[in-house]
Amino acid sequence: MGTIVTMTLDDEKKMPPISEKRLKEIEAFEDKPDEGCPVPTKEQLSKFKPWYEVHPNGSSTA
Repeated sequence: MGTIVTMTLDDEKKMPPISEKRLKEIEAFEDKPDEGCPVPTKEQLSKFKPWYEVHPNGSSTA
């Protein structure tokens, strides 16, 4: 899992620029956002439960 980092604009300005190769990879991915992300079937969706039913005591830990 990644780490969330808070940055100021000054911090951002110090970051190295994105390479042309990486920029093209990002753009290619943005053109196909659903590729690799399966769409749930109606059967799968019917099995989903609200969070509060799965965790009735309000706890997000098992």
